[in-house]
Amino acid sequence: MLTPVGHVLWTAVLGAAIFGASRTGTRYRLTLGVLGAFVGVAVLHGLWDSMGGIASFVAVVVTGNAIPALQYGFLRPGTAAEVSTLASTFYAVGLIVISLIGLVLLWLMVRRHPWFEEPHAVPALASEEGGLGSR
Repeated sequence: MLTPVGHVLWTAVLGAAIFGASRTGTRYRLTLGVLGAFVGVAVLHGLWDSMGGIASFVAVVVTGNAIPALQYGFLRPGTAAEVSTLASTFYAVGLIVISLIGLVLLWLMVRRHPWFEEPHAVPALASEEGGLGSR
């Protein structure tokens, strides 16, 4: 359910960095900010893709099954259901945390852009005296 959010979010973060680095809005530059955003997006994507394994590992460690699992290659009897439940919980929480990190990163990038800070003048469509086109 969160996968479209993640991919759209990573595209938005990298797009904000690219467009934020442009001088005129049409001339793009490769800057440290763009490279940093790319690395950040790559790390978030990597964490997203590996969250299943991370969640399973954390669940095994939290339940105290790490040593038996490493020594014998399987979980102790009766703990598989607990590990499975915890792994599912850690997986969902992990995806939500990664999404929140991406949202905060995007928000910080957009807030830094001068366009966001400066009020924009709306061009007048009509002058006060004579309607459209009169000066």
